Amino acid sequence: MAESSCHGLPIIVAHYDLQGHPRLTEHWNLAILASHQTVHIFEVRGNSDSFTYMPELNIASPLNQMSNYRGGCHVGYMPADSVERIREKLRDVPVVKYGSYWDGQIWCMNAIKLLKEEGYIFPKMNEPHVRKELAEDMERWQQAEDTIDERLLARK
Repeated sequence: MAESSCHGLPIIVAHYDLQGHPRLTEHWNLAILASHQTVHIFEVRGNSDSFTYMPELNIASPLNQMSNYRGGCHVGYMPADSVERIREKLRDVPVVKYGSYWDGQIWCMNAIKLLKEEGYIFPKMNEPHVRKELAEDMERWQQAEDTIDERLLARK
């Protein structure tokens, strides 16, 4: 599998619309873009009483074909041979149940902090930057322009 750049596989925070959710309007996860057809997803799923870390390796569907996908934010790169190790490492990110303040966005930012310690995340990446980039990529999606995954994978 060819890496997308000399840096490795792109890591993005992927952003999904949660129409009809009583409290949240968007869901975030980490996605590693191996190719147009292979995406590795790392996320927390469930509700406040059932949140669970759910990694999915080798999703054979482009992000832009998921009906609720709204773009993302490029946060770093990782070597292709580190995906399995990262899957296990992200198990160390705390999952909080029964916390009314806690959700998958918080898990995602904590996962970014952990991966930053591993050297995979851009040094100056922080939550305000992620939120700004997600809003800008959603605007691109609404205008039928290429989202971050399409732009990054076009470089291959």
